[in-house]
Amino acid sequence: MSSILLRNCARAAAVAIVVAIAPAIYAVPAPAPISVWVWEKETFRMLDDAAYKAQVKSFLHERHVSRVFLYADEYKGRSVIRENPELYRALVRELRADGIDVHALLGSYFLSTQTYVLPEKKQAARAMLRRVLNYNDTSKKGERFTGVHFDIEPHMLEAWSTDRLGLSALFLDRLDEWMTIAHGSGLEVSAAIPFWLDGYEVEWRGKLRPMNEHVQSVLDTVVLMDYRDKAEGRDGLIRHARNEIEWAAANGKLVTVGVETGDSEPSKVTFLQEGNASLVRELAKTATAFSGNRAFAGFAIHHLETWMKLRE
Repeated sequence: MSSILLRNCARAAAVAIVVAIAPAIYAVPAPAPISVWVWEKETFRMLDDAAYKAQVKSFLHERHVSRVFLYADEYKGRSVIRENPELYRALVRELRADGIDVHALLGSYFLSTQTYVLPEKKQAARAMLRRVLNYNDTSKKGERFTGVHFDIEPHMLEAWSTDRLGLSALFLDRLDEWMTIAHGSGLEVSAAIPFWLDGYEVEWRGKLRPMNEHVQSVLDTVVLMDYRDKAEGRDGLIRHARNEIEWAAANGKLVTVGVETGDSEPSKVTFLQEGNASLVRELAKTATAFSGNRAFAGFAIHHLETWMKLRE
């Protein structure tokens, strides 16, 4: 069993112990390890505002969050990780002291990082990751990121409708390059991918196979954007995650199942209308479906701001 799988099993066991004695913040016990995306605005507010940071930390504790994807790039002209890394060190140190793994979240709507798959953007793509590696190299053990998570979505490019296969190959090239750059860093490398990547095949480096299998073969683990508000049925969380989890189990990889809580269309992609009780109930059904599967690494909630506002 790989070291990543062993860490996942240990984390799951720890969460199971915690939720057995947890207060009734959940309608049902937290079914598996929980992660959350923390985007630009919320990350920078935590770096600057001690009261808000305390509020978020309390929320993470109440929701039994064991990992955060913490934004780690430029926002509104500020590159805190490069210009004032002590702010990140303090935040990461506090979160890790609370037992939360902190992964650097790389990808930004504001920076249009979906373009980073393009050849002309390779220097920006490399620099984004190298800033995180430099941060870790110059920080103490308890202040370092434990992973790096890419949310780079080439399907957002206008050219996707006419050159899906070409852009998919460029995406794979970029992921492979990031893995090479990160080699030896000790970071767990993951990326967010939509559940429908298993619906088409790509030839890459002489192999023709479903796109999700290419991505999963390159990375340590993936976070599946499995954005549905029901666990069961032909269009549910379980059905859409099954191919990726079964492939991961057969190939020593991990899959985290991601769900949405924000304002999205159509309404079936988000738990915004249903609320937190429904979210927890559907996650429990999904966890039951994949119980005993060593590739199932729990859930990721998109995202902190909207989850905090989600009605009970």
